[in-house]
Amino acid sequence: MTVKEPKIAVLLSTFNGARWLPECMCSLAEQTLPFSLIWRDDGSTDDSRGLVRTFGWKVLHELSHSEQGQNIGACASFGLLAQAALETGADIFFFADQDDVWHRSKLERVASCFDTLDNFYPQLVHHDLAVVDELAQEIAPSLWRYMRLDPNQAALSRFLTRNSVTGCAMAVNRSLLQAAHPIPAAAIMHDWWLATVASAVGSIHAIPEALVKYRQHGENTLGAKGFFGGLNPFTNWVAGWRRGNDEYCALFPQARALNRLLSQRHDISASDKKAVDDFVALPALGVLRRCLTADRLDLRERGGLLWFVAMLRVALTAVPSADGLAANAGEP
Repeated sequence: MTVKEPKIAVLLSTFNGARWLPECMCSLAEQTLPFSLIWRDDGSTDDSRGLVRTFGWKVLHELSHSEQGQNIGACASFGLLAQAALETGADIFFFADQDDVWHRSKLERVASCFDTLDNFYPQLVHHDLAVVDELAQEIAPSLWRYMRLDPNQAALSRFLTRNSVTGCAMAVNRSLLQAAHPIPAAAIMHDWWLATVASAVGSIHAIPEALVKYRQHGENTLGAKGFFGGLNPFTNWVAGWRRGNDEYCALFPQARALNRLLSQRHDISASDKKAVDDFVALPALGVLRRCLTADRLDLRERGGLLWFVAMLRVALTAVPSADGLAANAGEP
């Protein structure tokens, strides 16, 4: 019996990545499985576009690019790429960042973990990453340990406040990409949105192998932050708290967008639907009820430092009204 080889698409968004792209492109070109590259530049002012084209890809879907210097951001750019990807015949979709280096067997290793190519059941597969500096020198052999992430957690309630899936380390099948499409303007990042939808309507599988060198430099959109970095007394705790508050407020437009998506489906468990409903309603509750509800939702592992910080933020942070959040986040 002949096993069907998956049709793979790699989605790449670039923005002023000329310094990193040659190494990234080489690692893509050396993959052991064939793939089509779906690429969009988000307004680069350097030679990013020329560098991507230099590699003479066998299958290149080049989207209309942003005008030079005018970028819409990584999340929106990957949203356009996802839309274009669904118009291809691909079965499995990977997401590439311009500054990382892939292990040559990454596509093959991840693709082998998808249960079926019939695409009826939404699936997400992700793997560990090695954290490296600008010169690709190792900072940490495991991003999961470095950031104290639990790669095997798949509970929807946990994804409401923290993402444990890294975009350049994940792949999704067609069914999941269709279920999560379109990526809403309220999504914090495309990987967070896809992982949250997968936790609600499908499955998440983790591979404990570092198949990407995850480069850290001053231009990362998000990047890796060591678990104990925020405890360093020489860091600006006030600025860190404010950044955390901004992200906390952004959780609610994303959750409301998720709620709208789930309301259109009939395969959502009652407990998951209630969890999202209760989370969306948190800002309207009094302080005590907010904390009690947040604790009941099991948003973080109880008793740890992250749980304490999360409860403190729930108690002290005033979330703007839904109308204000919609205006700030571009939520429809």
